Amino acid sequence: MSPKLILPIGCAASGKTSWFTRFISPNVSFRISADEIRFEILNYPKSGIDFDPMIEPQVWAKVWQLFIANTLVRNPIFLDCTNLTQARRMPFINCARAFGYEIQIVWFKKSLMTCLQQNAARDRTLDESIIARQFVALQAPEGYEYDTLIKVA
Repeated sequence: MSPKLILPIGCAASGKTSWFTRFISPNVSFRISADEIRFEILNYPKSGIDFDPMIEPQVWAKVWQLFIANTLVRNPIFLDCTNLTQARRMPFINCARAFGYEIQIVWFKKSLMTCLQQNAARDRTLDESIIARQFVALQAPEGYEYDTLIKVA
């Protein structure tokens, strides 16, 4: 049986992490979260800073380090990031395929209004303009990107 890369696609506050916690967490050996890596580097919440563009190269280097390490031992992976564009997703998809992974995309096809409402209900909210920019940048998954597609509306 092939290991699985579960790749959520959706704006911030679309429900990706909540969906993972509710439906996937017992079945996936490893969750890679860019947000959690950011928080660790920035010492959040103690520092009060949850984002700094200066550390993004460090964040993505760590994401890749964890991703490669887990593909080498064939762990199922949940890549908990927005994965908004094909340019961001395809390197992970191509790498996972090279290691014999099945690709499962979970597309969080939510309206901008829903994401903004869910954001407002969170403990740690993002500026609405960030979510609006992500919504505009969001690219729907194409058939060649996945073996299985799950749509979450």
